[in-house]
Amino acid sequence: MALRRAENIFEKWDHLFNIVGQHEEIIKKRWSNKSKPKRKALLLKAWPNMSAMHCPDVTRWISKSPDPTPIPEGRYDKFLEPFLWPYINLEDMCKADSLLSMLNSRARCAPDTFVSADLLSINFGIRVGIIPQVDLQRHFMIFRGRDRPETYGQLYSWDDNHDDIKSEPTRFFYTPGDGLYILHIQSRIYEFLFGCCTLILHDMPPEMFFPASHTSPPNTPARTKSEGTEILSDTEFKERYKEQGDADFGRVVTLVKAELSRAEDHLLALREDPGYFVASMKDRYEHMHERLLDNNDEPHPTSLNGQADVFSGEVIRFQVAEAVEHVGLMNILFKKVSRLRELIGADRPAFSPERDLPSKLTDALFDANHFILRSMRSFLKNDIFRLGVYCSPPIRGQFRRPSVGNLYRTLENLPVIQWYNSDFTEAKETLLKLLDMVTNGAMLTVMGYRGIVTEIDLLIKRNSELKHLISPWVAEKISTIGVLLECLHQIRLFEPWILGYEMQYFHHKDEREQIWQDAHRSCTRLFSNELQFWHGLSPLLDNFKDEAFDYPTQKPPSEKVTVAKRLAEDTLGTFWKAVVRSLKNNNALPSRPAFVFCLDLQRTPAWTEPPKATKKGKKKADKIEDAFDKLIIEVRKENEMVVKERKNNGSAEDSPFESFQVDKRTLKVFDVLLFDGPDRSRLGEVSWADFVHAMMDTGLDATKMFGYVWLFRPSDLESDGILLMEPYNTGKLTHVMARHYGRRLRAVSGWKRDMFTLAS
Repeated sequence: MALRRAENIFEKWDHLFNIVGQHEEIIKKRWSNKSKPKRKALLLKAWPNMSAMHCPDVTRWISKSPDPTPIPEGRYDKFLEPFLWPYINLEDMCKADSLLSMLNSRARCAPDTFVSADLLSINFGIRVGIIPQVDLQRHFMIFRGRDRPETYGQLYSWDDNHDDIKSEPTRFFYTPGDGLYILHIQSRIYEFLFGCCTLILHDMPPEMFFPASHTSPPNTPARTKSEGTEILSDTEFKERYKEQGDADFGRVVTLVKAELSRAEDHLLALREDPGYFVASMKDRYEHMHERLLDNNDEPHPTSLNGQADVFSGEVIRFQVAEAVEHVGLMNILFKKVSRLRELIGADRPAFSPERDLPSKLTDALFDANHFILRSMRSFLKNDIFRLGVYCSPPIRGQFRRPSVGNLYRTLENLPVIQWYNSDFTEAKETLLKLLDMVTNGAMLTVMGYRGIVTEIDLLIKRNSELKHLISPWVAEKISTIGVLLECLHQIRLFEPWILGYEMQYFHHKDEREQIWQDAHRSCTRLFSNELQFWHGLSPLLDNFKDEAFDYPTQKPPSEKVTVAKRLAEDTLGTFWKAVVRSLKNNNALPSRPAFVFCLDLQRTPAWTEPPKATKKGKKKADKIEDAFDKLIIEVRKENEMVVKERKNNGSAEDSPFESFQVDKRTLKVFDVLLFDGPDRSRLGEVSWADFVHAMMDTGLDATKMFGYVWLFRPSDLESDGILLMEPYNTGKLTHVMARHYGRRLRAVSGWKRDMFTLAS
């Protein structure tokens, strides 16, 4: 059976190579001109009873009853079809690019190019127990580098003398069970694609399919970005129908560094900005298990549903520990991926699939891969994230907690959450299942390294009413996981060398875990402080517990406003001094967060009466209403003179200051974000669409990552990027968020307001 399928694969691939090489333009034109109903009819001829909807494997799994009736004899293959070919469905294949991309890549590249991707595509069916595993012990199959049916997927025994094969360093061995599925999947795909070609070219005589001389199919055009933006979930979807690309280690370093910067700026803002601190504490409080009703529809006994609850010891503990750990984790990971990229850059010209990597590079590769996996597990620590998802305001009504038990639970004894209401639409149930998988470390990569986060984005894109079911806090956590999964995906593209990770980890598990524990030790102590300590910090925040508390950054400067701001800042400073002192005493302060705690803070200066404006005759239209307005205008005039002097005295290259000529829409955005005057009361709001436009107007590329985080970076791949969260559900930056993003842009990019001028 294996040989017969291998022969069919190579026969159909050879036909496909000839047909697409000669007639690809005709195929493209005819397919693109077909209406959706005609495309659907053609696909059903080539693949009868093709699955109708996107992601049929997940849909079938969700709809499957807990105790399914036995599958009728002879129908087993039909039942497995959505799980074996999840990307072959009418909804996706009717799109203009899917079939054309698949034809081009499968015709141009040899079958062994797709072995890893084809096996990964059925991982979901295997992991949920739908696709049975076939085990033939002490045997293996080989695909890579085999270009004849007789050797493609050839079966070997570990007991036979095949030392030349066993010792080849980059050879990857597949179990016979996986190998048979690979042959089965590919045989059907090549038959399907050949059938599509013959149906599209139905009026062409068969002899024209196979001319005596033929050319190779052209390469698929490079990915283009619409107006400088890239939507990563759309990109991942399209790449399912193409051959695997090359690993981009520069992207990995950029993403990890940008995530580290985002974590550091979040921790710094928690120390520096009382408004940001209070908003973040409220957000964290809304995702605590105390917010859930119990099985008797009663509130948690410690919950007073008031402002005081927001600053309880439990909330303080999670907010502080998570923020500090995030910085520590990303710093460790940044060192690992930077080392990997450094070694890759030094040795890349010498790489050959037939030779092993240098030992230092192999260690760095496996280290980076392992640390990404462990970082994700730490991020999902003891189901804390899963608990936060269930307790989030949009969906907490669907869940209940136990009515008895300890009021204050340890991380190892978190409450078990139970489904309360299962009256869901199909789309809502699918979203909740995907959220359940993305919070479960064992299921996170069940649909491939980026599959689940991609499906969440695509599902919300198709069903916009689901967007309100994900809170901003949950969206931000998914975004961080998405960044790590994208890094893991890029490293996993480094084939064939990365394929040896599982075997190496199996033999050196204790050693690798010890390396991780040594690097992560101070982070693990973050949650070890006695709960009484965290409750002891709560009184330090009494000034914030008043329902009417406000950090008055949006009010015009006055003595009363200044006193209120300074009091809030002093309260926050006292709180963080106690936190840092305790973390140091418990050796629970990693080096990078310790550095962040040493940074200088911006503080409100003591109030001084502004100088009185001299009364001079002026036209009413020219009247300056406020002394602070006059000061701002004078500063801007001085800045304009400085810019002119720089232009007159030297070239832009000689100047250490960068300047941007931008349009009016962009200038309005940076007038708000980079405002550095004392009176923010009259600053307008900034929409996210305007913000993205402004960032791109400065020459940055914009990529919407998974979840709701965007990566902005220069086209120069060596330059740093910045990750910023899109405001969820509102479309506008709040004043707190605008102030925070302004601080981040100053810190990461060094931007100031006077660097932006209106283009003529």
